[in-house]
Amino acid sequence: MSATDARTALFAWLLARQTGGSFVVRVGTAEAAAGVAGELAWLGLVPSEAPYAAAERTPLYRARGAELLAAGTAHERDGALWLRVAPGTIAVPDLVHGEVVFDHAALGDIALLHADGTPSDTFAEAVDDAELAIDLVLREDDHLDQTPRQLLILAALGHPPPRYAHVGRIVDAAGITLAG
Repeated sequence: MSATDARTALFAWLLARQTGGSFVVRVGTAEAAAGVAGELAWLGLVPSEAPYAAAERTPLYRARGAELLAAGTAHERDGALWLRVAPGTIAVPDLVHGEVVFDHAALGDIALLHADGTPSDTFAEAVDDAELAIDLVLREDDHLDQTPRQLLILAALGHPPPRYAHVGRIVDAAGITLAG
């Protein structure tokens, strides 16, 4: 776990404690969940529930993808499932950066499910936010450009978006991200 990851986890844990919320962690695989849980425990940061592993939730993502396909908001291309993105703009209200506007043309259609049926991270995160009733997502700045995609996915699924806060990475004087 990098210094930035540890700091972001600490911020999220403190925020959950202050607001009476839950500290929820989402990772890619069960193996990663075990590793992250151990690193967080070493830091004294215990999630409110076991970390969610996206790899174990694939049937849920496929079901939500099928719903979007049936509704006509998604389409298949080269065996993959994509969310249709109409021309326009979308504003991301960020608790740290304020309102950040993205042009849909820069986003393009959004990958939901790959040809092998596995979800894109963007789709899995949006579905998990909806299914787990996440109301605040705190993560690092390098995820800010994924947020408009997640907002569009959540809108297509008919779910309200959580609030977002993106924090900067910890870097040295040369601007290089500090490792663990």
